Amino acid sequence: AKELIISDAPQATRLSQQALGLAQRLADPVGEGEALLGLSILFRRQSNYELARRYAQQAKRLFSRLGDRRGLGKAWQQISAIDMLQGNPTPALAAALKGLALAEATGDLQTRSRLLSTIGTIYMTIGSYEQALPILQAALTAGQGAGDQLLVLSSLNGLGDSFQKLKKWPQALVYYQRALQLSQQLGDRQGETGNETNLAEVYGMQGNRAEALAHGLKARQLVKASHNSYSLPS
Repeated sequence: AKELIISDAPQATRLSQQALGLAQRLADPVGEGEALLGLSILFRRQSNYELARRYAQQAKRLFSRLGDRRGLGKAWQQISAIDMLQGNPTPALAAALKGLALAEATGDLQTRSRLLSTIGTIYMTIGSYEQALPILQAALTAGQGAGDQLLVLSSLNGLGDSFQKLKKWPQALVYYQRALQLSQQLGDRQGETGNETNLAEVYGMQGNRAEALAHGLKARQLVKASHNSYSLPS
């Protein structure tokens, strides 16, 4: 199921509900499952987690009944994302691992790469930084192979954050620098500002005051240029 931007949410919801009704009338269970997942995604992106979970659970039951392991993997992915957004990393991890096994078994590379990113983020959230590293590295490789620049950027930032938490400053700098370069290429001003801030913090922790100051000043210039209130290094 393809994710839609929030500005299209009302129309997308109507279209997904129409698709669901049509699939049910045509006795098309696969189409019905995809429509249920589409509705789950839409409501998740609108922070309506109750409805998002309801549709994801319906999709999971349907795909399970059909023996559709590929669809079931996608349903577990949605359930994991909802649990994570609601601040429940333990069930989110359990759901993500179930989805990952199914995605790998069915060759669903897109779902696999998204779940790797989710699992890496969960390990970081619970403070298991050493466990997060190989998962995030796998997500990075998957993103590069698929040409998914947003997944690459997310993985680079996650690796930088994990190495920073482990006080492995040189490695953190490498990944933050790569994330900074990609943010600039993508025109992601917020990401660029965040990585300038990250670099300033790591250089400061290394005792390199000149580099810390240079990156801190760059972050401030970016904030001033975009007129936002991004948190700045002190």
